[in-house]
This record gives sequence, C-alpha cells and structure tokens, in this order.
Amino acid sequence: MSALANSRLVGEDTLIVVEYPVELGMFPPSLFDGQFVGLRNRRYGRTVLAVYVNRPSGRLDLAPFTEEFVSLGGKN
Repeated sequence: MSALANSRLVGEDTLIVVEYPVELGMFPPSLFDGQFVGLRNRRYGRTVLAVYVNRPSGRLDLAPFTEEFVSLGGKN
C-alpha cells in the first residue's frame, strides 16, 4: 500500500481496489493521513473488497460510506 501511496502513477482521484481476507478484521476509513479515502468496504464470503480514492479533489461525485468500514470479524 505504501508503494501505491508514493507512486507517481497514482494521481488525484485515482480509484484503488484492495482485496483482503476477512480474517484481517477491517481496513480503516482512511489511510496515509487521509491520502486514501475509503469509499466502500464490502464482504463477499471470506473476501473483502475495499475501494479507496487517492487525494479526492471533489470533482467526482464520490461519497464515502465510512459506516461500511466497521469490524467484519463477527458477521456472517
């Protein structure tokens, strides 16, 4: 993730999709001091997909759903 945060290829308003196992618990609603802002965090079986936007400018109509970034460990 830090490689993405520091990459010149990842510009403003770039969407980043992260797949991770539910066993990790959860990813936070923002990463790297707010550089990555969480938009969605959805569970599909034992897999979770988190969608972040890099340095959102406000030009895109992207509303974060921070309530989706909650503990996933106990859900079925």
